[in-house]
Amino acid sequence: MRLQGEELVRWLREAYFAVDGLWFLTLEERLGLEAALEVDVEVWKRFAKVMAKRVVKRLNVDASRVEGIVESLQPFFDLEGWEVDVSPHQGLVKVKHCPWWDYLQRVGRSSIIEYVCPKVCEGIFSSWAAAVNPKAKLKFTYTPPRCEALFEVEGG
Repeated sequence: MRLQGEELVRWLREAYFAVDGLWFLTLEERLGLEAALEVDVEVWKRFAKVMAKRVVKRLNVDASRVEGIVESLQPFFDLEGWEVDVSPHQGLVKVKHCPWWDYLQRVGRSSIIEYVCPKVCEGIFSSWAAAVNPKAKLKFTYTPPRCEALFEVEGG
């Protein structure tokens, strides 16, 4: 049997989440929650930087303005299965559904959500923005179970 289309995407997404979860659990077992989170945030920042640069290059996104920064995030949201409301001209992303929130609840880790999620997401969004536009700034707001990212471009 060969996986194709939506079934392939579903399997890849499940594998992606599983690897991240196992990576984090292994770090936590060896180093404790605080150190595991510190490393995890750094890895996600680096991942965001790499992915942001790929998106801008491959999809020819103009991230010189705030609209482009917001647009550049859509492939990331699609890859992971996020549901967001975006207002590109305002530079605003409102998360309606976060797959990581669901994943952590499903695997019995709901007790760490409010500690882990805002740190990881703020790291992702700030690193992404800086990678696509060094003049970009982020205002991140977390109100469980929702978060908002407001991007601005200095002088823009």
